[in-house]
Amino acid sequence: MKITWQMARGLPTFIKGGAFGIVDGAPVYAAGCTYPWRETEQAWVWEADREDWFPVEPSLSLGRAYTHGITLQDGLLVLGGRKSQPAGRVSLRDGWWLRRRNGGFTWTELPPMNYPRALPTIGVAGNKVLALGGGEWERSQGGAFATRHLTHYERLDLDNLAAGWQDLGPLPFPSLVGSAFASVGDSLYLFGGYACWTEANARQLCHYATAWRYEFATNQWSQLADFPAAAAGWCAVP
Repeated sequence: MKITWQMARGLPTFIKGGAFGIVDGAPVYAAGCTYPWRETEQAWVWEADREDWFPVEPSLSLGRAYTHGITLQDGLLVLGGRKSQPAGRVSLRDGWWLRRRNGGFTWTELPPMNYPRALPTIGVAGNKVLALGGGEWERSQGGAFATRHLTHYERLDLDNLAAGWQDLGPLPFPSLVGSAFASVGDSLYLFGGYACWTEANARQLCHYATAWRYEFATNQWSQLADFPAAAAGWCAVP
């Protein structure tokens, strides 16, 4: 396979840790940590006819960084993230669905997840959304997310929002942050990531080279062949 890269027009601001997806056929980047460093509520849409990025209005009601996103039907799902508050940095449980209707953008708030998750892994199949992994800000040194407490994964049915997120029990592998993930048909694929925990007030990290597939129809996990090297903080596309 040969892949060709071409430099595109950059976003109007320095930014990291946001969510990306396609809204009504247009690329959108939402939230993240923007310079001077703060957790932003702004989203940006690429207008192909004008060959530039423009602000999405209205913006999110709550800024966040280290969130994740995925294209959900004709919109962008922004799920979880980290928010700085007076008491410290906390992970979020909320989810927001950005769509464009009659030429304007609308944000729809979804039911909160059962567990706060920054940088969660997200899967989508039809009207089903899966969330797993992610973490809480590691407080002894910062700069990473503790993961070991988030052992369960959960699923939301968009046709039954009143039921909220269904806790599907423990994962068959360690909970990770920074996994690459992509949804293909009725399956979610996820690759690598890192586990983080604290021992004797010192941060411990373990990177993984594992690959897993989740089948929405059967709620089954299958382990695939490992990658040649461990990695985290990377991306996958279907």
